[in-house]
Amino acid sequence: MKLHGEVGEGGEKEGEGGEKGRGEGGEKGRGEGGEKGRGEAGGEAAEAAVRRVCEEFVGRIYQRPPLKSAVKRRVRVRTVHYSEVKEVAGRKEGREVLLRVGCEAGTYIRMLCHHIGLVLGVGAHMSELRRTKAFPFDETDGLTRLQDLKDAFVFYEETGDESLLRKLVVPIEFALRKAGLPSVVVKDSAVDAICHGADLAAPGILQVGEKEGEEGKEEGKEEGKEDGKEDGKEDGKEEGKEEGKEEINRGDRVVIYTLKGEAVGVGRAKLGAEEMLKAEKGVCVETERVFMKPGTYKRGWKSRGG
Repeated sequence: MKLHGEVGEGGEKEGEGGEKGRGEGGEKGRGEGGEKGRGEAGGEAAEAAVRRVCEEFVGRIYQRPPLKSAVKRRVRVRTVHYSEVKEVAGRKEGREVLLRVGCEAGTYIRMLCHHIGLVLGVGAHMSELRRTKAFPFDETDGLTRLQDLKDAFVFYEETGDESLLRKLVVPIEFALRKAGLPSVVVKDSAVDAICHGADLAAPGILQVGEKEGEEGKEEGKEEGKEDGKEDGKEDGKEEGKEEGKEEINRGDRVVIYTLKGEAVGVGRAKLGAEEMLKAEKGVCVETERVFMKPGTYKRGWKSRGG
């Protein structure tokens, strides 16, 4: 199931790549450039010039996909959010640059390194690339290599032990939380109707703009206890609700959760948070995408025919 549209509209990536040099951007990698033997200077550009040129490639840039690509080769515009030179190291055979780049999805780092080399007048090519971020995930979230995932799957097929797979594959709810989308918690009786494509109406809503599941309540309990309140549990719940409030405005994308914190689907808010809480009828969230299979929860609605 693809979640790219849900967790990152206009997604961003980061990494390192370079030119007889290295660079980072939407992906991490090392690149080689400054071809050896170009001119009397041996093809090396001054470090100051390298940094200046890399800064020029921040903002909207034009790129054409390389000859070997899965998309049509036409000029397109992509956005580079930042281009940071981390290291410039000289070698006898040329110069290496370590570059970190944060860019829009679909940016070719290899072409970026090539274009930087053209502007420098010495030529450049990427020698190594490593992705360090794919919105909203970064290296602190334990990004998984495809080879590790393959090994874990082969191990599962051979032994039936899924423990390695579970360490690498995270629940869908983890991605939605990382995206920071506001939440709406619904009654169990409303879940199956949403799974069949129905919009979320006011009677099916339990909480609006709360931290999903019991997270807000648990935080509130701890805060209540720390404040020395004897009835920290109840008072803490209320405080937890206030702390866990997420602002919802009309047109915002929201995640629909069950009481257990399971993601049912994603929709577009038709009302603001306060309006949803006060509403007694009518559609509050227009369902756009459903994650949960129909029948997961007991049917709590009746068809018009009976």
